[in-house]
Amino acid sequence: MVGRKQEMEETVPKVNVVQKARVAQGVCRSCKDAIAPGDSYKHASKKTGPRSSFRMVWCANCSPKASELASGHTADLYAVMEGANDDLHAALSVREVIDALIQASEGITGVAEEYTEGADNIEEGFGHSTSQADEMRDKAGELEETADSLERAASELESLADEYQELINELETLNTGDVPDGGVFDRIVEIEERHELLLEEAKSRAEDALNEASF
Repeated sequence: MVGRKQEMEETVPKVNVVQKARVAQGVCRSCKDAIAPGDSYKHASKKTGPRSSFRMVWCANCSPKASELASGHTADLYAVMEGANDDLHAALSVREVIDALIQASEGITGVAEEYTEGADNIEEGFGHSTSQADEMRDKAGELEETADSLERAASELESLADEYQELINELETLNTGDVPDGGVFDRIVEIEERHELLLEEAKSRAEDALNEASF
């Protein structure tokens, strides 16, 4: 019997690399740059039905995201994680790091609910449980555990967020003066350095939590 992981891998479209395009290929799916004749590019086709497919192209400098190659709920999960990583890298405060984890948790919970709903529909249609419905419920349970772990990781960063905000409040107070004296200036520098360390630590812990998430 073919395992679920192997089945998924077999359905992922192959990414082909063309060294020189014979004709224009439109625009890159990622960066939107035009792919002209003679340019190197990548392409893949994802099935949309038994006899239909959707062709995607990328320039030589871009690569497809996992969510673009996957289908169904798997694509949804990859999209959630990609969005969380993008938000995490763009975060400018510990609070924004926490928000990235919470949004990822909520997104995964949403997919888990879709699996549960699918299992309910199957059982309603057949009038009893089936192996497919059981697998979907198991998957929903796994995803809920992953969502809970991300929510816990977010909660564990609250103390860093509190310290971060306290330093911001102190910094605002120190900056009310016209010209800070030497001691005040040194404290401002100290706060700014601590800010950077707190943000780096929060991002590092959040990255670990996202990397540990499994589907």
